Amino acid sequence: MRPLLTRLHREERGVAMIVALMVSFVVLMLSIYVLDQAVHNQRQAAYDRERLTAQGGAEAGVNYWYNTIQNSAVANLPMAAYTGAVSSGPNSVSFTATPTYYSDTTGTTVFSGALSSSNYPKSVRIVSVGTASDGSQRAVQSFLVLHAIYGGFDGALIANATTTVRNNVTINGNAGNDGDILILNGDYVADAGS
Repeated sequence: MRPLLTRLHREERGVAMIVALMVSFVVLMLSIYVLDQAVHNQRQAAYDRERLTAQGGAEAGVNYWYNTIQNSAVANLPMAAYTGAVSSGPNSVSFTATPTYYSDTTGTTVFSGALSSSNYPKSVRIVSVGTASDGSQRAVQSFLVLHAIYGGFDGALIANATTTVRNNVTINGNAGNDGDILILNGDYVADAGS
């Protein structure tokens, strides 16, 4: 009979199971790592989407003020912050855009006083903060130097060639029938009684 230690030392039947468990453990660790990377990448992509959505909302606030300032008469310039929302796919984003008007073109002296055609701001700083649905925030700032644009025509009727008026015509201007007729090229012809 052989000694017990010699018999156990030469026995190899359990080695295959130990190797199989070790290989299974390595495969399990690699699977966990791959799954963790996939979840991490998904979270990163969602964060980037929300960050870009908030950035787009902040830019929408600045664009709102560009449009408002450009299309407002001096006396009607809004002075308070504006809060709005933009729909973007399944998510929504809100923004709060705040203008600060200045009396100079460098943005150092804050504008004060009543708005009028002779007392108006010379520049404005717009700060817009966009907030995504997950609470991510991004801010955009813009500085504009304002120039008054005096528009309109010098007359109520402007023509580029000879113009003939028939029948009764009333040209209205600023205060009733005080409108001007301006012919750039050619003549003004009015039938008798016009």
